[in-house]
Amino acid sequence: MLVYLFALLALAKSVSPGTFFVPLNCYSDERVFDCSTQNLEFAPPIPPQVESAALNDNQIRSIDPILPPALQDLDLSNNALNHLELNSGSLFSLKVSGNPLLTLKLNLSGLVVLNASSCSISFLPPGFFELLPRLEVLDLSGNEKLRAIPPNHLQQLFIQKTYIRSLPSMPNLVSLDVSNNFQLLNLQTGETLKKLKAANCSLLGVILNRGLLYADLSSNQISTLKIHEDLEYLDASNNSLNTLDIANARLHTANLADNKLTDLRVSSRYLNKMDLSRNPIIELSVHCSQCSVDCSFCQVRKVDMTNVKSLNLQYNNIQKIVVEGVKEVDLRFNLLTEIALTADAFDLRHNSLADPKKVDIQGIGYLADNPWTCQCEGLKELRVRSKDQQLLCGGQTFESCFSGPRKTSHSAWVTLLVAIVLLVVFMLVLYFIRLTSKEPTSVPPQDPAECEEVYRNDALPTYEEALRMSKPEWRQGRNSARRCRPD
Repeated sequence: MLVYLFALLALAKSVSPGTFFVPLNCYSDERVFDCSTQNLEFAPPIPPQVESAALNDNQIRSIDPILPPALQDLDLSNNALNHLELNSGSLFSLKVSGNPLLTLKLNLSGLVVLNASSCSISFLPPGFFELLPRLEVLDLSGNEKLRAIPPNHLQQLFIQKTYIRSLPSMPNLVSLDVSNNFQLLNLQTGETLKKLKAANCSLLGVILNRGLLYADLSSNQISTLKIHEDLEYLDASNNSLNTLDIANARLHTANLADNKLTDLRVSSRYLNKMDLSRNPIIELSVHCSQCSVDCSFCQVRKVDMTNVKSLNLQYNNIQKIVVEGVKEVDLRFNLLTEIALTADAFDLRHNSLADPKKVDIQGIGYLADNPWTCQCEGLKELRVRSKDQQLLCGGQTFESCFSGPRKTSHSAWVTLLVAIVLLVVFMLVLYFIRLTSKEPTSVPPQDPAECEEVYRNDALPTYEEALRMSKPEWRQGRNSARRCRPD
């Protein structure tokens, strides 16, 4: 043992003062120190010259609060830290997510980005933001016991899935995510906000600021909403909107599905995509520049569309429609009996189209699952424009109805003539069979003496003599009876 200690002492004396030992299986160079995923319980000393240190995914319970002066990026996520205290003037980014943290005591004057998501933080200590004067981005999402945020000068705040009921003054805030906060009932955004995510909360009302570009308000209970002209993206699906005025907005994407809209009129040269599905819309008017509109599963009966790139109207109550200026249209599962359509591509399956004369279409598409009447002349144009392989009309396949009417008529005449010939042949054969099988008439024999007397005198008997003559005896059997004749 003494020999071993002396050897270590000698080795220590031989090492230069600037040398730093790296733990086994860790990596280190002049700028990076990586000891992640090593199952460490104690944080190893960080080399003083490195700028980025990764100690994540270990079992670390504590760390030296004094950080190396050159360190700018520190990752302590997914460890076993209950309490964290750090001091540094150069640290730029800190990740402590996935720790069972209860308290944070950070004196980091240069910190800009802090990720403390999915911890056990229930409050932020007094003066928290004063010790972080340059902090711009804060992620506290997943801290389900967190109830409040002090006023601050943050630019980006992520507090989804927390217990926060209201928001403080944040005059510099640009991006805010409060999604999955079921206690949040009302929300008013600041003047500087550009991006808002407030999906799956319990919002009854929201006041959006001018200058807001992106708003996700899906899965709330909002019944009224005012849209400003600067808004470019809106997701207000699964709410209780009865009406919405977006005429002056510069929206390029709008998702208004699953609401209570009954009438909507849209005219925008900015709009690219709009989802209006699952609304009780009866009348729909959309005028845009090459946009895509989804109005499926509604109650649409009247449509006014121009310059629409793609239109989805499946599962509605449309009986008659004229659509112009649309490139692609889906009208499956409606009640259509007649249609005038100039689209390049269409889908008219599962309707009530029967008369080809009431269908005026262009382009190529699908026409199956309609009760078409098999009028071959009227189906010529439809046949050219159909993609369906087994289009049925009058209970027959489209091809059998259209492609072979002459062949069908010729075959019928041939069948009829053959039947007549066979019938005649059968009757002739039957006649000859009956003729050959018929027995000759049998004549009963008479008394030879009487016959001889008749032949001798060459005279027939009188009527009275014939009555007195003996009666013939009839015998059965072929050629069994013969007339008397001279030998």
